[in-house]
This record gives sequence, C-alpha cells and structure tokens, in this order.
Amino acid sequence: MAKVETRNQENLTREGTTQTVDIKGKIVEFAFWMQKQGYKESTIQGRMVRLDALMKRGAILSDPESVKKTIALQRTWSDGTKANVVDAYSCFLEKEGLTWNPPRYTRLETIPFIPSEAELNQLIGSCGKVLSTFFFQGLKETGADPGELAAITDRDINKEARTITINHPVKGHRPRILTVSAELIRRLESITKNSDRIFNDSILRRAFYYKRKTTAKKLANPRLLEITFITFRHWFGTTEYHRT
Repeated sequence: MAKVETRNQENLTREGTTQTVDIKGKIVEFAFWMQKQGYKESTIQGRMVRLDALMKRGAILSDPESVKKTIALQRTWSDGTKANVVDAYSCFLEKEGLTWNPPRYTRLETIPFIPSEAELNQLIGSCGKVLSTFFFQGLKETGADPGELAAITDRDINKEARTITINHPVKGHRPRILTVSAELIRRLESITKNSDRIFNDSILRRAFYYKRKTTAKKLANPRLLEITFITFRHWFGTTEYHRT
C-alpha cells in the first residue's frame, strides 16, 4: 500500500513538473510573440514579471478561474497592480487564441511617493558603476522616463554640445534633446561599448531591486523599498515645479 502511495505521489510530482515546464515554454513564446507584435521591451518585461508573479502565487495560467482567484486573494496588491496583472494575462490569452471574462479593477490616481534627495543619494551610492550612472545624473538629472534613457546609444550622446538625444520616447512623449552636465557625459563615455545600447533594461532592473533591498536593510530605512525607476522622474518633476 505504501509503495502504491509513493508511486502515485511520484506521478503527481512528475505531472506537476511537466505542466510547469510547458507553461514556462509558453511564457517564452509569449515574449517572442509580443516582440513580433511591436510591444516595447519595457512592456514585455513587465508582463513577463506579472505572469511569473501569478505562477509563484499558485495560479494555473491555463485556467482563467484559477488566475481570477489568485489575483483576488492578493491583499498587498493595489487595484492598480491587479489591473496591470489582468492586462498581462489578457494579452497572454490573446496570444493563445483564448478569451476570458476579466475581473474589473479600477486604477485610482494617487500622489506618488517622493523620497528626499538624501534617500535617493543613499541608494545611488550603494550601486555599481553602470547602475549609478543610470540613476546618478541619468534619471535624476534628466527626468527622462526609464525606458527612454535605457534605449539611448552612443550615437545619441554629443560630447561637445553636452546633450543626449531621446530618439525612443515612450507613449505620449516626443523625441527631444536634453542638455546634461559634463559629469554625466564623462560617466556615459566610461561605459560606452560602441554597440547598440549602453544599458540593458532587464539587467538594470534586477540589479536595482537587489541593491534596493540590501541597502534598505543595511540602513534600516524601509522607505527606500518604495523607490522605483519612475520615482526619479516624479522627484525631478516635483523639484522642477518648486524651483520654477
């Protein structure tokens, strides 16, 4: 009897592993599909992260009702976060040629978290050369959207004029030329690889989240955990508003 139960358990484990491998393969296919559909890299990465979060919380992506239940049970997710997860899963189903009756979550407009400049500098100071360049005088100095700055190439940098050209604006923004400091130009030159992009958005995000977590713990400042990529743009806009 014990042997039968053990064998059944092994079969269930094997089936669960197979299902996990299959769905992960579909998520990879989903990423390629979004690329072909013309989605921006930041959108692709964001939707991949949200699908991964669903799986980690026990959702079965092949079962819309399971996904609905998993989303509903997330007490720490805001309605805006839930709406973003619903959008990601709806896009996944579109690729699979399936539909569902999505739950309705309303994104509430709230005042964004604005850290002090000292807190931003604490986080920047804990980062390495590339990551600190992206933030220090990058996002912090230009106020550019993270996706826009991550897309610049060495051809977009004009050392003599001290400008950066934003040739890949995000939705709703326009291409523009930003005047920057000599220090930012120097930092960018030190990491320029003479390739398509200076920064790798997905690597930057992973490194940032790790540094944010370790720095918040080291400095015993949980407010640092609330800082995201877009926080630098919010901080820039707020300081510009008060300055002008």
